[in-house]
Amino acid sequence: MTSEILPDLIGKPILGFLPALCEANPSISHLRLETYKPISGLWKRLKEHWPIVNSEIGQQAEIIAKDSLLPAWNHFAHLALKRGCTLEQSMVNAVIDQHSNPPSTVVDISRERVLEGALSKIVADFPAGLGVVVCSNILTTSGEALRIPMMDFLCKISESSQSAIAAFVRAGELTPAVIVNSGQSYHVYGMRLLTEKEWIQFLANSLLFAPITDARYIGHRLREMEFKLKVRSENGEVPHIVGIVSSDL
Repeated sequence: MTSEILPDLIGKPILGFLPALCEANPSISHLRLETYKPISGLWKRLKEHWPIVNSEIGQQAEIIAKDSLLPAWNHFAHLALKRGCTLEQSMVNAVIDQHSNPPSTVVDISRERVLEGALSKIVADFPAGLGVVVCSNILTTSGEALRIPMMDFLCKISESSQSAIAAFVRAGELTPAVIVNSGQSYHVYGMRLLTEKEWIQFLANSLLFAPITDARYIGHRLREMEFKLKVRSENGEVPHIVGIVSSDL
């Protein structure tokens, strides 16, 4: 059934994947959605508080980042240390500290409602200006803790990027899975639910695939022991499925 459903999802919003996930995994009891308020990214926050980030070093880091997988912060840190600059303690704290952005709303949605197609209306009814994410940790009928494999990527939108992501999914034995255009890059959702031990192995594999995967995203998600990916951005845009990854090449 899974192999028949997934190809039909290409071009559809990511919300179309979640009923297929529930259908393929009868143990799912509920899925969880959360809303969030948009906050500034790390680089913008650094530029607002530390003059050195706005110096020639920061400007050069931004130029390099335009043609790189890595964000400007990575290039700035490398250039600053190479030139003997001191990174202030407060800046380092800002880089590694969890920037608090608690969910505005948390909604558990039953498997039955998901299969009935209720997700689109639920997401549409959230207030404008809020983003919506789906959470990886799920409630099962047996009480077992399982997780949806999810990953965020840094690579630019291209056929070569999709090919690399598909190879990563196959290497981690996460098939079948869907590749989603997230706007600037890609997300991946796997169909096979993971135990905690399998999930940690998946995260280890994902870090080894950086910078194609987003290492900072992984770090933040590890702190919460849960991954979250947007199903609606704060401006109302919805990510769409652009590829299916099967075990066959």
